[in-house]
Amino acid sequence: STQSTWGPERFMYELAHIPNVRQRVHCWQLLSGGEGEAYEHSLAGRAAACKGLIRELAAACECLLSAGRLPLLMHLILRVVQTILPQETEGRPLRGLRLGTLPRLSGVRTNDPTVPTLLHFLVCWVHRTQPGLLAWDEELRTALAASGRISIEALDAAIAELHRDVAMLEHAALQKPGDSSCNPMDRLPAVLANSLPVATCTLSDAVQLRSRVQGLLERVALAFGEDAPTFDIAAFLSGIADFARSWRQAVAETPPHLPSGTA
Repeated sequence: STQSTWGPERFMYELAHIPNVRQRVHCWQLLSGGEGEAYEHSLAGRAAACKGLIRELAAACECLLSAGRLPLLMHLILRVVQTILPQETEGRPLRGLRLGTLPRLSGVRTNDPTVPTLLHFLVCWVHRTQPGLLAWDEELRTALAASGRISIEALDAAIAELHRDVAMLEHAALQKPGDSSCNPMDRLPAVLANSLPVATCTLSDAVQLRSRVQGLLERVALAFGEDAPTFDIAAFLSGIADFARSWRQAVAETPPHLPSGTA
């Protein structure tokens, strides 16, 4: 009989007769403290990870907005391309230059072996006219360090998970003392009563931070001539990182003079 069965069998029997056991275990997991993996799976740990993503994204945006060299370099490139490649622009003045076009500079060949591509030509030109722009990527270290780690999709998924977790806690807190599933020895309702306001505030803080960083994303898109509704900060940073690597390689390969006869 069930009365005389102990050990694992009795444990599984009792577990099977606890109403909403999976939800209750999840609630305890969300409300648990501790360290390591237990903290990572708790609501506090997930919220901390979410806020860390937001802080890194905000720091990258602030870094891009405060950078002065990259916009100057892009303006200089715009002028040079307009001057030496008028056929590519059909004689019309260029109004802007998207960052995504910069990697193509290394694919435009010249007739001078000392500056084999347009990118090398630009490096040489900058060295002669604006040497302070040669190391333009140094002021973007914070943003470039975040390249490859920032994902708006991952951030929004983390916030959506926080929403689901808090909703589960709120649902569990609605259990009334008269319910058949309520046990006088059950500590979960009391723990929920104390913890739910904190969980709600934690979620609210994360949502507000996400809203603020969205404003930063829109400002970055506007500053660099990108379409704000479709702006992809991860792809944007990846593009800057790729161009920075190509630029540094071209700097190392280009002599510090402007040769004549370059196409």
